[in-house]
Amino acid sequence: MFWQDRPFVRILFFFLTGIFLAYYLPIFQNLPLIFCTVTSTAFLLLSLLFTLFLKSYRYRWLSGFTIYGTLVFAGMGLTNLHLKQSNAIPSDSGFLSGEVLTEPQTTNKSVKLILSVSEEGASQSQSAPFKVMAYFEKDSASKTLHLGDFVAFEGRFQEPAKALNPGEFDFRNYLRNQGINYMLFVKKHQWKKLTYKSPFNLKAPFASWRNFLLTTLRKNGLKGDEFQVAAAILLGYDQLLEPEVHQNYVAAGVVHILCVSGMHVGIIFLVLNFLLGFLNRFSHGKRIKNILLLLFIWCYALLTGLAPSVLRASVMVSFFIVANALEREYDNYNLLAASAFLLLIFNPLLIFNVGFQLSYAAVLGILLFYFPIYSRVYFKYKFPDVLWAALVVSFSAELGVFPIAIHYFHLFPVYFLITNLLVFALSYLILSSGMALLVFSWIPEVSKVLGFILNVFIESLNRIVDFVAHLPQSQIQDLFLPWSRVWIIYLLIVLTYLLFVNKKIRLLLPVLAVSLLFMSLHTFRTYQSLKQEKLVVYALPYHTAIDFIQGNKHELLADSSALKSGETLNYHTEEFRIENRLEKQFAVLEQTKISPVVFYDGGFAKFGKTRLFILNPKENQFPELDKKIEVDYLIYRGSRKIPLEDIMKSVSFKKVVFDGSVSPYREKVLIKDSKNLHLKPVSLLESGALIVDGR
Repeated sequence: MFWQDRPFVRILFFFLTGIFLAYYLPIFQNLPLIFCTVTSTAFLLLSLLFTLFLKSYRYRWLSGFTIYGTLVFAGMGLTNLHLKQSNAIPSDSGFLSGEVLTEPQTTNKSVKLILSVSEEGASQSQSAPFKVMAYFEKDSASKTLHLGDFVAFEGRFQEPAKALNPGEFDFRNYLRNQGINYMLFVKKHQWKKLTYKSPFNLKAPFASWRNFLLTTLRKNGLKGDEFQVAAAILLGYDQLLEPEVHQNYVAAGVVHILCVSGMHVGIIFLVLNFLLGFLNRFSHGKRIKNILLLLFIWCYALLTGLAPSVLRASVMVSFFIVANALEREYDNYNLLAASAFLLLIFNPLLIFNVGFQLSYAAVLGILLFYFPIYSRVYFKYKFPDVLWAALVVSFSAELGVFPIAIHYFHLFPVYFLITNLLVFALSYLILSSGMALLVFSWIPEVSKVLGFILNVFIESLNRIVDFVAHLPQSQIQDLFLPWSRVWIIYLLIVLTYLLFVNKKIRLLLPVLAVSLLFMSLHTFRTYQSLKQEKLVVYALPYHTAIDFIQGNKHELLADSSALKSGETLNYHTEEFRIENRLEKQFAVLEQTKISPVVFYDGGFAKFGKTRLFILNPKENQFPELDKKIEVDYLIYRGSRKIPLEDIMKSVSFKKVVFDGSVSPYREKVLIKDSKNLHLKPVSLLESGALIVDGR
């Protein structure tokens, strides 16, 4: 019944099938767009013909088959269209023009923004503009740029860095999913702002309004952490958040409050619906109220930047408002699937957005689990009933999102029920007082009082979050959950839900079977990690890092500058460490290290059967030895040129590995020298991290 009575659930399933086929399988990525269009149209026409002329019930499957074929090929075609739009090859010659598509973010050294680039001038249209991630050198002029501005510039386009290390975040793929395949670095003398303004950019006036509202918050007494959190909660402007503040919200399990999401849109809807309730008394009041609600909801969505979670919530609320206005019955699951289908038609790559996935998973969790759990307990009085309802909503949403959250963020907040309960109440107060402040900002006396109230609420929220984040065992860290086990957990949750809610005892065996499958995969992965013996030379730009792994023990040797800039080291190595169940264990490369895992002294390292010589960039004395020291690999590091012939006087090796600390120019020369010496060169910044089995 779930499948048969909900047409948009079926439509979404087959449309997603087409998206995944085109995204993951090269054979479908190469299908011409015209082929997908023609095939999809042909399936649609066949479906109409079958419906009109084959009246027999036994041929009904033909009509369904052709409709589903239409959806699959439509999904493939739209996905390929978006992927190919981002593959435009930019020209490096002369000045180009571009429109600023996002509100610029100011960093320590640059102003970051996304440009829609055209080569035919700002005031002329181009058949195929392409998007680039641009970094303008920070100065007084670049800080005046805003969404909707046009600039003329020159500069070299670069492809984003690819993921070079195992498990590393793939920044290139992340930008590709946003339709961006190139980056651009522009110095202050290489660009100028144009007077032309796009008349059709709907986001630009809302971005200007958001900047005005941010200034309003500052003028009314909000500063420091309170201002940062207010900007994130009220306006979706999270670029100002300090890492420590953000980490506290992550540890407390309420980071979602900092991203404008369905909860925010829901609260806005409830407040506006209450305030506009007086219109119900008039003859056409309900119609006017619904129109105003739609207008305000989408204005707020534009004001907060149209994040995927806001889009989902705004579309769902819009469907809800329209259904009520037409006095039509609706199904929540069908409504959820319809909103996802509508958004994916415009951009099928949204399905790979983390915010999009978490938003829909949370709502689906609430739809599935809220009422069955809530109805199990009855309270006579209102307050405990509301309290119980809030707890169940929080728990249901967490059931929906925690597998995906663990997959991406590798942690689980232990006290999420407590913090979400308190945060929900404070969120309502913060959004209500914040809206009031923004509406009455033109009245100084009223705005000062509202600013003080808002500041008190946010300060209370920050204190609660900080307290919970620093409680013992506030989060379980370093959890690893690949997609295969994410889907197994979801299957287990659904089967367990059906077993207890619908009391289908026959599902006990499938629940036990799926549980056994999950535990078997977990046990097998644990066994593999205990038996592993790997040498990993990471590809770190400007740095050296070498990991010696034996079972669940390891020694990571890195240069002192890499250890000082811990963020760089963690960015490139953290995922691999968590996947292989390793503790944080770092040591300085310049020091001797003798442990059960590795012997390292004077640049020489022995790990299992593998021997290394790790070059010291400051060393230039290599005496000629009668019996050279034999190693498997030379790890060449540093920007100084030390001739390979000199090293070979003391050390015998066949493979030379150039790590990220070697400059590109120096590396080219050394690779040529190594080939002349009949050595096998390996460039880590080209081929990625070197992984050697130590057994």
